Amino acid sequence: MKVGRLMTTGIILAGSLVFGVGEAAPVERPLAMSDGSLRITGEKDFNLLSPRTQKAVPKGSGPAWNVVFTDVVTNTGFGFDDPVSGPTRQALLLAVLVDVGSMINSTHTIDVEVWPSTNTSDYWALGGTYYDSVNGVMDPDSYKAIVNGMDLFPTFPDLVVEVSFAHTYNETINSPASHEHDLYSKIKASVLRGMGILTLSTASGESTDINMMLTRSRWDSFLVNGSDISLFDSSTGAFNGTTAWLTGGSGGVFFNGTNSTTTFGGNIPVYAPDPFAANLSFISWADTEPTSTGVLSRYADPGIAHRTLADYELGALSDLGYSLNASNVEGWEKY
Repeated sequence: MKVGRLMTTGIILAGSLVFGVGEAAPVERPLAMSDGSLRITGEKDFNLLSPRTQKAVPKGSGPAWNVVFTDVVTNTGFGFDDPVSGPTRQALLLAVLVDVGSMINSTHTIDVEVWPSTNTSDYWALGGTYYDSVNGVMDPDSYKAIVNGMDLFPTFPDLVVEVSFAHTYNETINSPASHEHDLYSKIKASVLRGMGILTLSTASGESTDINMMLTRSRWDSFLVNGSDISLFDSSTGAFNGTTAWLTGGSGGVFFNGTNSTTTFGGNIPVYAPDPFAANLSFISWADTEPTSTGVLSRYADPGIAHRTLADYELGALSDLGYSLNASNVEGWEKY
């Protein structure tokens, strides 16, 4: 995963703006993705892309979303630019953003980049965002944009989504058929992960920060072992245990945010496989009832849609610092 901000000279990444001799070198920033990867990305001026930007604006409350579909900008003819299915897929992703935004008290505008679609069977959809390097806990760019309206790097997206179209999807708002995976559900989970439901931990407990600092996500700060001991120190970012803690060897790994545990009735088990898996560990709930049916579960069976956040998942968003709109979230008055 990413963390930190970089200035480079002489390196132009795919998708970056092209700079000539004598011009300023492009800013490059590492991007934290929900598959655990660290992707160094070059700036992409959203002002220049604005003619190709689509808007997802809620009818009531919630943030507005500026969305760039890279497939469309680069005319791939695939994924979101598919000549037949592309418009429907774009509309579905925009609907997900309005859905997620309607739960949040925010009047700000968020820049979303939908990366080039892939054809790999390794995943359904990924979400990502940027963090700054610190020793301790840092909120991501997506959070700062949604909650504070802060956009210190306007040439970079606040949130990134990537979708694989190697699977058979239900690409409508109707229920999926028995052989279809629900694209709405997959995209919604990836958007939530791009909002900060990410870990910055490696298999050894170090941070993925490329600047060798102990940066931790806000999500990481709520992870505890079976004895309710924090995996990571929120002040220093230090790892508090042994590597066995990261794979559930100390009674499991749990999320212990106050709001989420209040509605769940205790700490919430998260997925912590052995061996540690960068693309799976800590970013999903455990594969046991009732968390196995949450939007952020690892469910893989076709024919099932998980589109509505459980109360404990809403509580987790609140624990991360998001102010939820009680009028649009049933039962949220308990928080």
